[in-house]
Amino acid sequence: MNVFITVHKATNLLAKDRNVFGKRTSSDPYVKVFYKGEAIGKTPTKKKTLNPSWEHILQHSLGDYEEKTILAAKTPACLKRPNHPSLLLVVFDHDIASKDDVLGQITIPISYKGVEKQWLTLQKGEPKTKYFCPNTQGKVLISIQIASTKLPPVPTEGRSSSNPFAAAARSSENESDDESIELGFKKKRQKVKSSNPFTNAKSDEDSVDGSVDGGHGSGSGGNNKEGPLSAEIDVAITLHKATNLLAKDRNMMGKHTTSDPYVKVFYNGDSIGKTFFKKKTLAPVWNQTLEHVIDEDEAGLIRNGQDAYSLTRPNHPSFLLVLYDHDNGSADDILGQVTIPIAYKGSEREWCKLETGEPKSKYYCKKTSGEIQVSIKITSDPLSHTVRVHDAKKKISESAFDDESSDDESLDFGKKKRQSDDAPKATIVLHQAANLLALDCNIVGKHTTSDPYALVFYKGEKVGKTPVKKKTLNPEWNSGFEQVVSDEEAELIKKGQDAYSMKQPGHPSFLLVLFDHDNGSSDDVLGVVTVPISYNGIENQWYTLERGKPNSKYHCKKTQGEIQVSIQFSPGAFGDESDNENPFADSDSDGSDDENEMKAICFSEDAKFDEE
Repeated sequence: MNVFITVHKATNLLAKDRNVFGKRTSSDPYVKVFYKGEAIGKTPTKKKTLNPSWEHILQHSLGDYEEKTILAAKTPACLKRPNHPSLLLVVFDHDIASKDDVLGQITIPISYKGVEKQWLTLQKGEPKTKYFCPNTQGKVLISIQIASTKLPPVPTEGRSSSNPFAAAARSSENESDDESIELGFKKKRQKVKSSNPFTNAKSDEDSVDGSVDGGHGSGSGGNNKEGPLSAEIDVAITLHKATNLLAKDRNMMGKHTTSDPYVKVFYNGDSIGKTFFKKKTLAPVWNQTLEHVIDEDEAGLIRNGQDAYSLTRPNHPSFLLVLYDHDNGSADDILGQVTIPIAYKGSEREWCKLETGEPKSKYYCKKTSGEIQVSIKITSDPLSHTVRVHDAKKKISESAFDDESSDDESLDFGKKKRQSDDAPKATIVLHQAANLLALDCNIVGKHTTSDPYALVFYKGEKVGKTPVKKKTLNPEWNSGFEQVVSDEEAELIKKGQDAYSMKQPGHPSFLLVLFDHDNGSSDDVLGVVTVPISYNGIENQWYTLERGKPNSKYHCKKTQGEIQVSIQFSPGAFGDESDNENPFADSDSDGSDDENEMKAICFSEDAKFDEE
């Protein structure tokens, strides 16, 4: 069971920061969410406001016992039991030179029905507890969605929904079928996702005669007119790398030699996200994917404007990419910008030359150099089965991520080179780790925390690396990597589907090595674990870290903790479709198999942008 907590905004919070006259007038609020005393994430800090808006989503996975407890709680009295799973939200005022002040707290029992955008009043908490505050005020707007395959069904009277939260989130038949949540920028909604980390499973009711029924009913030929399916489309933009950027930072001799570059992506003037900044380099590598939802009107322009002329029109939807040099103590310098029109077919790893921009515009820079490599994909379009474009010979009958499209290839998640879509491949997602070994000392010399990251190896070769998470023993990555396997290895994976075969030395597997990042010395090994590749996939599985073999490269004397992993195996052209029982694969009504695309999802914005 996955729990998604959206912290929307707060109002009328307590003022803790003083102005120049010594009067308390403002605060720098943020929210931290706890489960069983462990922090599962926090929102960004909003400067100098008592009415912050976050629109921030956090995710947490619950075990089988907690899931059973939540599903068994059918009445309000059950939710009030002391042992019932609950979330603790604590609002803090961020302070630079002192400990952050507590502004208030809220305890929310987890219900299988979820919580629909509800204002909750902040409480002081119990006296002598860790987060008690003597004075508090204000409210927080939150919502909670539950994703579980065991949720009780809710009658829909012929209406079908691909929303996995629908059974828990709807309390009335009159509520809208198209559930959406704002994510911090205009007109952006939360994508519908199932508990499967690789794909949104389609129900049997989602298609009639091989086409999407658009929510017009199932089993009735699509004649039910209860409401049209939203025509919005989801777009993913991947920022791979840049080269030959402008040097803005000086060395000891006063010469401009390097920069700390990062990219901010804008759509219609609103920021939809940014990459990590890379220190001291003019050729950074990010390989980060950002997602945005295009509204119905602009989506129509993208579907219909597929020729070169249409893409150059001023009103055609496009992304603005602005590259910055990160500076401490001063405003970040602009390194250049580029505007990329959104093509329905997408764009695959295109190099785009940076420009100075229009004079007197907000992101204008006098001088620029270099290029940036970008990919764009249409990841979801509910009308892709029925909408015709200007070219009458073309019918959009497959989604933008369909493996039968010759124009579309999978997003690259840090692989050194692109492989054929027909090759068998394994995709691994590293979700999070818990209770890791503390190797970094505090000011009194006590080991209290670590800066963990993970390396993924296949047959001794590095497949990828997660970001470094600063000062935590419970990091969240949600990073995904893809590895192509040979036909011989695919045969072993297919034959060795029992537990005994997967433990044999020759069975294909991933080696995960967790490290503590150190500046000025070699990184310390926190533990290792070998994860065999299962033909039927592995979903949100916890593995205990081990010390590794003595005298091996990644052996460590002491270890502790666990790591949560998911794996999907795609046999490609190697697999026999009739024997493919991959539970992650989406099946259309005619029985054909679609190859799933994996996307690393980071619900936590601070994990995305603040970790450097």
